[in-house]
Amino acid sequence: MAASQLRHRPRTIGAAGALAAILALGLLTSPAQAEELPSGPMPEQPAPAGETGSPETGDETGDAEPGLDESGREDPDPGSDAPRRDPVPSDSVPSDSEAAPRAAAPSPLTAQAAIPPRFIDVKPGQKFYREIEWMRTSGLSTGVRTPGGPAYMPKDNLSREAMAAFLYRKANPKNYTPPKTSPFIDVPTTHKFYREIAWMRQKGLSTGVSTPRGREYRPSERLRLSREAMAAFLYRSTKPKNFTPPKTSPFLDLPTGHKFYREVTWMATGLTTGTCTPRGREYLPGGKLTREAMAAFMYRSAKGVKVKLNSCTRPDLNSPASITVVVNKQRPLSPIRWAPGDLVIPAGIPNTNGQPVRAKTAQALQSMNAAMRAEIGRGFIITSGFRSYDYQAQLFNNYVARDGLAAAESYSARPGHSEHQTGLAVDLDDGMGCSFQGCFGVSAVGQWLRHNAYRFGFILRYDSGQQHIVGYIYEPWHFRYVGTAVAKDMRARGYVNLESYFQLPPAPRY
Repeated sequence: MAASQLRHRPRTIGAAGALAAILALGLLTSPAQAEELPSGPMPEQPAPAGETGSPETGDETGDAEPGLDESGREDPDPGSDAPRRDPVPSDSVPSDSEAAPRAAAPSPLTAQAAIPPRFIDVKPGQKFYREIEWMRTSGLSTGVRTPGGPAYMPKDNLSREAMAAFLYRKANPKNYTPPKTSPFIDVPTTHKFYREIAWMRQKGLSTGVSTPRGREYRPSERLRLSREAMAAFLYRSTKPKNFTPPKTSPFLDLPTGHKFYREVTWMATGLTTGTCTPRGREYLPGGKLTREAMAAFMYRSAKGVKVKLNSCTRPDLNSPASITVVVNKQRPLSPIRWAPGDLVIPAGIPNTNGQPVRAKTAQALQSMNAAMRAEIGRGFIITSGFRSYDYQAQLFNNYVARDGLAAAESYSARPGHSEHQTGLAVDLDDGMGCSFQGCFGVSAVGQWLRHNAYRFGFILRYDSGQQHIVGYIYEPWHFRYVGTAVAKDMRARGYVNLESYFQLPPAPRY
């Protein structure tokens, strides 16, 4: 902001051996539609002729969501998966096809003629088509019965009773007799999958969920088997020898102190490619395990195919020209007097001080202003844009003279440490008397910006309650352009500052 606006500033404010476990886990189904598989052990069949290698070149997941228990904490026991936090649709009625009487006769899938029809929701050229088609032709998945035909439901979730059924069938335990008393208070001995669920408990594959009433299995509950839990299941079942976790994590979101660090990094030896995100390569440990991802894991293990970790580009957080550069009290620009060379004045937007911004920032501001006008009938005003090192020094010194050093540093940056010097930051206003004040945050324009700026690549840089991380008081007028990929990813994951999102140290002071 200009020096003339000083009054507006507040004063104080070895994975191939995992085949058995993978094949079992990969056949888990949604509670809404149970997979149509016969009772009894699932026989293995040779892969169809002509299949060689895996065509996998992309990520294993595209819609990760956190797997949390009811208290919001990660469930520490992958065999004791906590319930979903989102509600189960009222029309989710499981098929009873899995409840067929246990027959002594061999599964019909032992015959080639028993290969199920093609899945209606998996087409050639689709991601993981080869792997899912292999699941079908190998007799490992018959799909989900729908009015239009069998479907694979690539992104479907799982049910806990289906998990027990498929694990039991694949293991095909001989001479197993379930206990006369159920280990779970919600699974009577007459339950259609009592044998399978009791076996899960006996083998230690699931301890259930501890409740005040007693230990529950929650058989019909919608289950989000997380990617970290899947890694733990596979590692436990395989018991790999001589595996030493790397000293440096291959994934940004997997610190070496993570509870499943050993298991997930073991997956990285050939079973997982990881996922490229706007932050770089991640495993998304708490993300849901999709059926398409399991098809990929199963295919790789059965075929002996090992994949390499994705070569993901880590955003440039240091170069002053980068739109993802992070500038704060601990991260000055380098060189400290740097100035962008593509400064322009955003067209069609009132600009109090006539200050320019970077070209990409200007384009995004123009699009955002047009959208705001179309949606709420009014636009915003730019009150501050690019500031040079010298101009920022002038402003900062004036604030110190007026309010003292400590107060000034709570709302103004030292020269060389200001986002405005990057040409990527703007201060916005609505002309209604709340310029550079907290009340702007509750105005119609301020609220629209808070909830919609991410669509155009902007984030509210200094949100309320973040001063201990970002170093500055709540500034609902200060928006920073980071590009749509980062802005949308931050919003989807619930991050409200760049330091936390990019896993950088807090910067509350110089």
